[in-house]
Amino acid sequence: ATYSSPPQFGAMLAHLVMTDPVLRDLWEEELSTMSDRIKSMRMSLRMNLEKKLPGSSWSHITDQIGMFSYTGLTPAQVQCCADQGVFMLNTGRISIAGLNERNVEYVASAMANAIKACSAKQIGAKHDNLWNSLDIVVRAK
Repeated sequence: ATYSSPPQFGAMLAHLVMTDPVLRDLWEEELSTMSDRIKSMRMSLRMNLEKKLPGSSWSHITDQIGMFSYTGLTPAQVQCCADQGVFMLNTGRISIAGLNERNVEYVASAMANAIKACSAKQIGAKHDNLWNSLDIVVRAK
């Protein structure tokens, strides 16, 4: 069997940064900058979605922390987003770290369009006959 041990360089580098006060301060400053940017993108995504979907609350986006967020989109809505070039997991999990000032409004628009399109299909299906309703449900999956 082949066994590989991890290189020591990463641990040595981390030790250097953590034990040197100047490097540690620089690392903490960069960490804070990154964290603030992600918080800002969460807030921007939320504000854009609430503007594009009046009456809706997207507080769950800003209530979460970290580089990823669950949007609450359904698999059908995720597919509608993908059709517009916005990709996420089928669970609706999106990379907040992948958002920036240039693309956050587009992402929010794609999500809003997907929500409206899927909602319109669901509402329309209620007014169709049984066979058409079944066809829409099958196509949505």
